[in-house]
Amino acid sequence: MLKKSKNKAFSLIELSIVILIIGILVAGVTQSSRLIVQMKLTTARSLTLSSPVPIIKDLYSWQDSVSEKSFIESEAIDQARLSAWNDINHMTISDRLNFIQTDNNRKPIYKIRAINDLPSVNFNGSYFLRSERNVMPFFALGSATIFMVFKADNVLGQKFMLMHPIANCSKNAEIGIGVANIISGNFGVHAGCGIGTITNGNVISVSQPTVVSMAFLSSPLNPGTTANIKIYKNGGTELPLVGSGGSYTQSMGGAYGNWLSPLLIGLRDDNNNGGYNSGFVGDIGEIVIYSRALNTEERQSVEKYLGKKWGIAVQ
Repeated sequence: MLKKSKNKAFSLIELSIVILIIGILVAGVTQSSRLIVQMKLTTARSLTLSSPVPIIKDLYSWQDSVSEKSFIESEAIDQARLSAWNDINHMTISDRLNFIQTDNNRKPIYKIRAINDLPSVNFNGSYFLRSERNVMPFFALGSATIFMVFKADNVLGQKFMLMHPIANCSKNAEIGIGVANIISGNFGVHAGCGIGTITNGNVISVSQPTVVSMAFLSSPLNPGTTANIKIYKNGGTELPLVGSGGSYTQSMGGAYGNWLSPLLIGLRDDNNNGGYNSGFVGDIGEIVIYSRALNTEERQSVEKYLGKKWGIAVQ
């Protein structure tokens, strides 16, 4: 005689309860993830407000992708095109340096979760922003310091993040990755025509959030040397540099450029006439520029702030 199986199929009510429980669990996990991201953003904004950046004198400009004042409110949504990236230096008003883009095909993209779950401005190699007015170069007084937080998606070939067109092949300031096409993953500054001062290769890695500090030391310069440029990665020791095609320092001829022109973020324009090329591919979170070379204590205080805010291990 056959025995009846004791196994029973789930009833519709039981299946509904299981599906409901799974839905609640998924919703809870999703909500928890959103809360964590929102907490990170709130913390980052708090760190921005209490940072040493505006307190240190000679701040030239401060672009940050976390602050609520950085973008037009309607554009600060995921995957939106950005027509402006505002200077958030709250110590000045009239001298703030805002960056704009009117060409829809060139506008970078706002990403809500990019660098360690914080917002960024995303560039694809052809997107860029231009200062809304022509300005004196940040090193016009004879020295400068730049801090950049970014995550590169491509380090092959030249990928410029910051560019001040002054005089191609002699005084341009083209700052980024793969300078002079010498070796992939280097970081440095280029005047054009193969003239640059750069780190060794593979300093910048793909998909690795990074803090780079770069100092232009005071003029008069020492022809034929690289000693007037200093570069640091994640607050570490000064990186060894080499000159390409005579080195950027030598190309200056004794003084940095000092006449008005636009400042670009995201690519270069060799002769300031629309010849855009060598664009950065990846995310930029923050750019801080001073119009003088900071001392060691000042530089390290900014690096520590950037590292803590962006979740990057800074030495």
